Amino acid sequence: MWKLAGPVRQVLLVLEDWTPALFDMSEYASGDALARLIGSAWGGHSEGELTRRVREHPFCVVLLDEFEKAHPAVFDALLGVMGEGRLTGADGSTTDFRNAIVVMTSNLGASRGEMQPVGFGASKANADTEEGDGQLEAHFLKEAERFFRPEFFNRIDRIVTFRPLSMEAIRQITRRELGKLLMREGVVRRKLLVEIDDAVIEELLTQGFHPLYGARPLQREIERAVILPLARLVVEKNPDDSHLLRFGMREGRIRLNLTPLDAADEKTALTAAPATTPERKLETDLDKVLDSVRDLRERSTAEEANPAVGRLRDEMSALLERTYAPTFWDDPAAARGVLGRVYHIERVLKRLDALATRAERLEEKGRQIRIHRDRRSVPSFTREVEALRIQFDYLQAELTGVGEGHDQAILRVAPVSQDARPWAARLLTLYTSWAERKGYEYSAFDTSQPPEEISEEASPEPSAIYVKGSNVYELLRGEVGLHKLSSGTAEERRRELAHVTVLPVQDAAVPDDPAQLHAVLTHLVKGGADADADHENAAFVRIYHEGRERFVRDPRTGVRLTDVSSVLEDGRIDEFLLASLRRSTTNNSPEDTPTVKSNNSG
Repeated sequence: MWKLAGPVRQVLLVLEDWTPALFDMSEYASGDALARLIGSAWGGHSEGELTRRVREHPFCVVLLDEFEKAHPAVFDALLGVMGEGRLTGADGSTTDFRNAIVVMTSNLGASRGEMQPVGFGASKANADTEEGDGQLEAHFLKEAERFFRPEFFNRIDRIVTFRPLSMEAIRQITRRELGKLLMREGVVRRKLLVEIDDAVIEELLTQGFHPLYGARPLQREIERAVILPLARLVVEKNPDDSHLLRFGMREGRIRLNLTPLDAADEKTALTAAPATTPERKLETDLDKVLDSVRDLRERSTAEEANPAVGRLRDEMSALLERTYAPTFWDDPAAARGVLGRVYHIERVLKRLDALATRAERLEEKGRQIRIHRDRRSVPSFTREVEALRIQFDYLQAELTGVGEGHDQAILRVAPVSQDARPWAARLLTLYTSWAERKGYEYSAFDTSQPPEEISEEASPEPSAIYVKGSNVYELLRGEVGLHKLSSGTAEERRRELAHVTVLPVQDAAVPDDPAQLHAVLTHLVKGGADADADHENAAFVRIYHEGRERFVRDPRTGVRLTDVSSVLEDGRIDEFLLASLRRSTTNNSPEDTPTVKSNNSG
């Protein structure tokens, strides 16, 4: 209630620099309680604490915490306050309470035995229903009426009952307490980067939440499992902004790991990465470039015989046949789904045809360069062939997953620190630009706020994106890990980190209504919160340099591009995605990733 009294004061336009008048009534249980509150005519102490505070600030909020523990004489003295809004002190002076709000809190009837439902039909699930709320309110009203005398109870304007904290409410409290931890002076002053996995939050809930004692045991668990290890590590190792402190789960326990941010840079700085991967580097010799063009044309011809392409053409014919039925539009949602799938297949097949046509034209262009011996056109011709190769490889990667349920994914971007929020927003823009450029269906949304709390005037920044496209999950799964932005000069280098998580989605019935869409996607993200719970060994996926040297590099594959703007603003990450996909295929180490399924009832 102390936390609620402050907002009440602000709503009533009470002075911002004055806090609510808090009285812990368990301290006023003795016989001298009344004299301490309203003053005494004996001993020269004429001014009471309660009357003094209200006289100094007539427009105030008075909070009487655990009111049932006060001395009975206090109840009698407050009858005038509750009725006429005035209180006569021991010295005979009258204090005006008509502009004050008196809030009394009590634990009457809150014990487990008193709140236990009675009867064969009573269950814990009823607490979440309207009927359960009514029973709970009636229970507390009965307890308050039994404790207070009728003349006092009749002067109470309103009794507000509080339901027991749900797991979701406790989860939000946990996130808020951990957020306060990251804003402590010692963390902010040292510019420490602290990442806390979702699995840690669930472990804190399991160990710290007690349905009878509320959120206080949770605070003790946070202090024991998070604050104390962090303080011990800061004292022993004195980390700075060049380190990442990550709380994760290992062997069923919360562990704190210290990772140098420059480890990946130092490792790859010893061997300068080539501009492109070796298998992608085309020689400027015209003969070899022409051989590459012929190879692409032959691959496009062979791709037409690919069983996956045949299945797509058959599926498209079947779907078009359904659109001719007179009852096709009887179910608008299903009809839109069919047309969306038709558009999706048509886009893939058209890209295949366009790439085959472009390969033929490039082959003819190469012949003309040879006939006219135009060596100056070879470099630009080489770049065109390389771009076509990347597009063709990407299309083949899309066709690989046709029919395997990998066509939908949710990508979530989380800043590692408060200062990295703008960097996380830029990363999400990268992925939305990529999805738009590839022609995928996508929707950006925020997972931290319920849809009913989102207003048009103050819509939250999105933190995740839902993408639908051919084999899109397999293409994006290599993005899981840390993305680092390095900017500024060597003397004043800034490092910002964001963590990317990718979740597969199967059989997702995504609604058209924005609020329903937000609810479904948020449910899917929460359902897959443990998909990448162990982030302790998360790899650096890409490092983005925006200092004197501008480039984007993947330390895992060595791919390095110098056009930072095209990557961050236009989402041109195809070469990174393909290199990561080839790397995972070569390593042949598929990871078991839980699949998120939508549930209309959820």
